Amino acid sequence: MLSYLRVLGSALLRPLRAIHRFVKFLIKQEYQADGVRHLNQGLDLYNQGLYHDALKQFSQALSYFQRIKDLKNEGTTFSNIGGAYRSIGQYSNALDNYQKALSLHLEVMDRKMEGKTLCGIGAVYSLLGQYSEALQYYNHSLIISREVGHLSNEGATLSNTGLIYERLGKPQKALEKYQEALKIYRSQNHRNGEASVLNNIGQIYNELSQYTKALELHHQSLNIQIENNHLSGQAYSLNNIGCIYRQMGQYTKALEHYKKA
Repeated sequence: MLSYLRVLGSALLRPLRAIHRFVKFLIKQEYQADGVRHLNQGLDLYNQGLYHDALKQFSQALSYFQRIKDLKNEGTTFSNIGGAYRSIGQYSNALDNYQKALSLHLEVMDRKMEGKTLCGIGAVYSLLGQYSEALQYYNHSLIISREVGHLSNEGATLSNTGLIYERLGKPQKALEKYQEALKIYRSQNHRNGEASVLNNIGQIYNELSQYTKALELHHQSLNIQIENNHLSGQAYSLNNIGCIYRQMGQYTKALEHYKKA
């Protein structure tokens, strides 16, 4: 009788265990969906320049991913938190979150996000004026991005590298990197990236006193920004055009573009 009851008890427990596993699966799916929703909302806010609001959404996403031990999305969220902190000038917090992200990317072997996060770390060091460290991270990011075919990050890394060479007073080296980035952005029809790089190239030609060439590039950038209804980009391009006209002594045109900006 005792043996029979044990068998019966075991038989009854099996469906209960199956139900328990199914309930856990449903809860995990729900948490993951909530995490992804908050992550996407954070990205939308980040792209609008609302970095503090984005951080709140990223924090919510992180709590869901950590509950279900979703290491891949946890790493992605830490990386985005790092980007938001970088954008509001909290560089220590940015580096801290980027390093947490990097550890998780390595653990789950997410090479694409590893390359992107390394680029983010390089950007922080660039903002801190630590160009040697920034270049090391950019070079590492570039190697990985090329290995995995992550073209958008390759373009961003090349553009950021060009900016460092520009700050170091190496315009030809900067132009080389910008032209590589521009080629990638155009191949991907990445119009915002293209507009940004065109502005950077225009700035170099301005510094080299090649004003006609600089104006041509800034106008190309402006046209893309108008096409994309990117208002902050339009303001930046118009301001650059105004600066060039001022340097050329064409003050009426300079004022016209400054007022538009």
